[in-house]
Amino acid sequence: MPVVNFIDKNRKVQCVPGANLREVAMGIRYNVYDGIHQLLNCRGNGLCGSCTIGVIEGRGMPRNETEIKRLGGMDQPWRLACQYQVLDDITVTNDPARIAAFEKARQEADQQAAEARTAPVETPLPDPAETTVEGDETAEEEAKPAASGA
Repeated sequence: MPVVNFIDKNRKVQCVPGANLREVAMGIRYNVYDGIHQLLNCRGNGLCGSCTIGVIEGRGMPRNETEIKRLGGMDQPWRLACQYQVLDDITVTNDPARIAAFEKARQEADQQAAEARTAPVETPLPDPAETTVEGDETAEEEAKPAASGA
């Protein structure tokens, strides 16, 4: 069963796959509404667009038409809780500062991974003086005087 991690409340809640994020949040008294929208909202019908929540980890359904219409050009982590179906473990927050910090950390990790993929791999070549081929007596004889002279 999926787990929703509400990092603002430091609380994790299990839910059934396909559960509505708004209902899960309201079940633990997590406030998805700000200000006057706590009293005046569409009660989860996707009409007001006031139940925005940041999904910073995990996977869910892609934005539907209602979300696209209500959220307009808002960045990807922001979703409408009333339209979001929980399919997998997710981490959510309402704090824009946490979302910004998470996005910055994700970009830095992506950049480091890209640099690691493009960086040339340096493989040291073996030292020819230390390498001998079995059955090659000349190589063994050349190596012995060099070792005894040292």
